[in-house]
Amino acid sequence: MPGPGAAYQRLARWMTAGAILALIPAASLAAERVELRVGSASAITFTDFLRDGELLFLPFPQAITALGLTGFADPKGGSLFIRAREKLIVVSNTGLVAVEDRSFPLQLPPRSKQDAFYLPAEFFSGPLAKVLGQTISVKWVPEESRPGTPRPMAARQTPVRLVVIDPGHGGTETGARGPGGLWEKDLTLKLARLLQAELRRDPGLRVMLTREDDSQVDLLKRAEAANNLRADLFISIHANASEVVGAAGFETFFLSLEATDDEARKLAALENVTLNLKATPDSRLSDLELILGDMAQSEHLAESELFASLVQERLSRVMQTENRGVKQAPFRVLMQAAMPAVLVEVGFLSNFNEARSITRPETQTQMVQALAASVFAFRDLQAQRLGLSPSKTE
Repeated sequence: MPGPGAAYQRLARWMTAGAILALIPAASLAAERVELRVGSASAITFTDFLRDGELLFLPFPQAITALGLTGFADPKGGSLFIRAREKLIVVSNTGLVAVEDRSFPLQLPPRSKQDAFYLPAEFFSGPLAKVLGQTISVKWVPEESRPGTPRPMAARQTPVRLVVIDPGHGGTETGARGPGGLWEKDLTLKLARLLQAELRRDPGLRVMLTREDDSQVDLLKRAEAANNLRADLFISIHANASEVVGAAGFETFFLSLEATDDEARKLAALENVTLNLKATPDSRLSDLELILGDMAQSEHLAESELFASLVQERLSRVMQTENRGVKQAPFRVLMQAAMPAVLVEVGFLSNFNEARSITRPETQTQMVQALAASVFAFRDLQAQRLGLSPSKTE
């Protein structure tokens, strides 16, 4: 992520005002807690933790100290160091656990929030349990309610009812070109249809596309359509291209007037030109357009960043290529969207091997399932924040 700037100063103010979701600390729900238990010993209770659906993260070094161990963090490199049974355990920021000459890959890396680190529950029940020679369990205990007390009507509702999927490009706007005559517009439409079908397996979710066929849709009308439908989420699907030999990987963007880096800025400029019917190669976003777009998304910035993080994390579980991370850029397609909105670049069509991979049915199925899982995870986090009934789909 970029260094401090105007966008991040605004984000800091919203965080202070309580608008940011991020990964929601359980301290916001006093009765909610996580119990860590070693063998048959009494449970150690934590009210400070992170929860992402069924995934739990315990605070470092509090959890380590509670187990009678010692540890410290390298804030610059993001690695965590723990001393247990005269052995040094190193947990890297990529989720690789090293114990002497052995290593254990975690499914999820540690997470950080406001300069604090959180270890996934898998670390305690897996590598640490092996080192200690003990059984360690981590259990989430939800907020308790009195028996017989009826839940309010709002608690039976869901915060995400309608998702709008935007297949990038279309018509004469072909987008990037891959090997064998593959066009980005065709790939994005196929993925959008697959994602629509996957999400519709949940009977409580409506899913619409901004284009149903190979048609050309004005860029701003895509967000306008989502607004008119009162959508709860907006996902724009794209594929990348680069003149850089070997460029590869997937990345997820949320809107900001300040791009993460020059590469993100150039990509947004290219997409903003090719997707605007009236644009010329020298087109630039007007100051008024930037301000209006920024105002429209400002209310949903934190939620968009959270959703982008969920998308990127779940794609990283299935994609066998470079994880380029969550970024921000002034994409016109995200401007004026009155809901959390992200743009996903699933890979580089200019990379022969990557293009061949993302056109395979099995890879597309995995990508679509990962995207759907991010939608359900976001819905559950929103439900938790609003005090609604959690979804049964993850």
